[in-house]
Amino acid sequence: MFVLLWGKVYGVFNIKWVYIFNIYLFEAGSALCGAAPNSEALIIDRVIAGVGGSGMYSGTLTYVSVLSNEQEKLAYRAGSTVIWGVSSVLGPVVGGAFAASSAPWRWKAKLGGGKKSEALVAA
Repeated sequence: MFVLLWGKVYGVFNIKWVYIFNIYLFEAGSALCGAAPNSEALIIDRVIAGVGGSGMYSGTLTYVSVLSNEQEKLAYRAGSTVIWGVSSVLGPVVGGAFAASSAPWRWKAKLGGGKKSEALVAA
């Protein structure tokens, strides 16, 4: 649902600033997940992170459409499809390993900060 909304927003406003906003929204949601005192707060914070994540995904598709030619678009979309496929397979495996670990759940919400920082620099 939000991917469609973000697609419209990217069509109206400056792509770069909307993309950066979504990175910060995802970061804030992830940080709030790590600091959530109860399950209700965790769910709300995860929704915030999900809205930011959908905006980042939509922004990536928008950037590929705007900044590349037809041949490059095919390569980027194929790469994106491969990454989504691998993530779909490895996500549950890695998530299961995290769930089975003895570490507290809060540190798991804080993973991935480097990836978000790289995306911010790339924008």
